[in-house]
Amino acid sequence: MQMFVIAVRIELIIDEAFSLKDKRSIVKSMLVKLQQKFKLSGAEVDRLDQVNAAIIGLAIVANDLRYAQSVLQKVVNFIDISYPIEIISIEWLDGVGEYD
Repeated sequence: MQMFVIAVRIELIIDEAFSLKDKRSIVKSMLVKLQQKFKLSGAEVDRLDQVNAAIIGLAIVANDLRYAQSVLQKVVNFIDISYPIEIISIEWLDGVGEYD
């Protein structure tokens, strides 16, 4: 049986954050919504103390590589159109393993 783990690291600029409290509210709300809507795992992983910047990591585990990739692409598109942020960079990470 194959198992695919696909992850994406997204660097964001949050124009509407004027304090760390604003930023954390936006990022936390985004992560909760993404986890509920797309059934994936996510966290803010870097730039924790910068007011207008964040780096989030999102990951999904599936038995179909194309499905996992398409879900994360939909997530990136959803973030881009749904939140007051600018996506600076996206780094895709993927892996496959055989498990009995």
